[in-house]
Amino acid sequence: MKNSIILFILICIPYTVFCQNVDFISAYYYPNSRNDLDMTQSQVLDSSYMYYASEEIVDEEIRYKTYYQYDEFGRNTEVIDFSNLSGNYSDWSNRTKLEYNYPDFNGSYEEIESEWNNILQEYVPRQKYIWMCDENGNIISGYRGRWDSEEQVWIDELSTVYAYNSMNQMESMQLQYLVLDMLYSYEEFYDYDENGNKIKVLRLDYNVETENYDSTKLEIYSYTDLNEPEYYSTSDYDMENGLWEMKFEFNAVFENDLLQSSLISTYNFESEILMPDQKTDYTYNTNLLPIQEIYSEYYDEQWNALNKTEYFYNSTNAIDSVWYYVTSDDIWINEAKYIYEYDDEDYDTISFGFEWNVETSNWDDLNRVQLKYDDLGRIIDYLSYGQYLNGQFLPSTRTSYTYNDGNNKISEYSYEWDTTNLQWVEFITNDWVFDESYTMSEIVIPRHPGFSNYYYKILSYEKLDQENIYKRTEYYYSNGEFENNVDFDIQVSKLVYPNPASNTIFIEFESDSYVLEVYDQYGKELINIDVNSSEEIDVSFLKQGVYIYKINISGKVYKGKFVKI
Repeated sequence: MKNSIILFILICIPYTVFCQNVDFISAYYYPNSRNDLDMTQSQVLDSSYMYYASEEIVDEEIRYKTYYQYDEFGRNTEVIDFSNLSGNYSDWSNRTKLEYNYPDFNGSYEEIESEWNNILQEYVPRQKYIWMCDENGNIISGYRGRWDSEEQVWIDELSTVYAYNSMNQMESMQLQYLVLDMLYSYEEFYDYDENGNKIKVLRLDYNVETENYDSTKLEIYSYTDLNEPEYYSTSDYDMENGLWEMKFEFNAVFENDLLQSSLISTYNFESEILMPDQKTDYTYNTNLLPIQEIYSEYYDEQWNALNKTEYFYNSTNAIDSVWYYVTSDDIWINEAKYIYEYDDEDYDTISFGFEWNVETSNWDDLNRVQLKYDDLGRIIDYLSYGQYLNGQFLPSTRTSYTYNDGNNKISEYSYEWDTTNLQWVEFITNDWVFDESYTMSEIVIPRHPGFSNYYYKILSYEKLDQENIYKRTEYYYSNGEFENNVDFDIQVSKLVYPNPASNTIFIEFESDSYVLEVYDQYGKELINIDVNSSEEIDVSFLKQGVYIYKINISGKVYKGKFVKI
């Protein structure tokens, strides 16, 4: 089954990606205008191309740009920022630099932040981060250091050490940190129930005077048979009396698997005891749908109801209206209400908002939202009305959507209402282009620190007129080859079977023998063996996921992927 590869644009936020053997994809952003630009052009990046840049426009001039560098596995190795505040394109100034090093393929990395020094005319380190992971990808240690320019050494600011049980659940954590040249340290230990739910956290802080770790904080959790949280408490250890003193408690009461009430108690420092603080009570109808919530607070030695919410449903159990109340002199007073209308397919089409006017004892119109759907139930128009004037709502904002045959959203047009000319004015447009010729099993997404999986390069900005500028953003999928001289024959995938595989795979080639290499999606080699044609290959020890194989026959390399289930 084909899966869509979705790309989207976030203005002023670097957002980047690496995938395998995917064509050029572009998106456009237009303030106030939309041009007939070609959105179907296609370009395949060379496998050795690992250099990317993004630029930011200010006052109709490109003022900032960022360059990205990657290693052969698609992992980010360097990020350099430049500024051009003068507007002279030959006068770019260095700003900051991030450098990444990777000691393994488990997710471990080292990050060094540097800042450009105009006097020294070089980058000066500022901070360093180190994260080490085990073979399961669990973080086992962390470090943060600050560069001392005078002593030319790294000053340790924070370090952490983690341990895990056989189920890869965190069993303990030790943290040391520096504050005003004082070193602090604490440890935490974690317990779990048979369902993997955390049931206990014990914290011990380092005592400088006794040079021992003392118990300081305790957290307790419990759950229902359906693993719903029903109890939580935190306690501080009273060293003087040698007792745990509870500071916070949460209790949830369930009946027939439905939440009936939740109660929060907090520590009262005046009375030095745990006191009731807040609670919420829930009521349901015969269809087990919530019809009432009452929020109360405890003071004057009693519970005082403050807010109430009521839900009403139509014959198809869709919400017909929601009413909100507050109390005044122990009497419920209207606050707000929302009424919903539906079409024949039970899609929410219109919602009306009202707020209660205490002076006139009437409902005042607050807002209105209108939705339109296509035949597949997808929203195609979202219309919001704000101000209510002369007996009618005035339009406020509007967003319309279009979709392709693959059920992917391909455009989103946002408008604002021009109250002077009484018309809609388009102010943001997002367009998406999809390449649906690839399945998810054909995509490799390496792990990158501090970034999402999407990486882009902004190529150009163009001025439409004196007031409006549009930004064109070109998105790239790097093909992230492990070797730049790898040939990929699409027919290879037909000779590797079964795919997906559970325990074994077979590879049929005209050659009698070849070398098989198998890598995980982070580039870690898991198999490297000599294989005879049609020989059974054991993959039962691999975890579920996507794997890359390389077949070497007389110096020629073929490459593909298979899925382990």
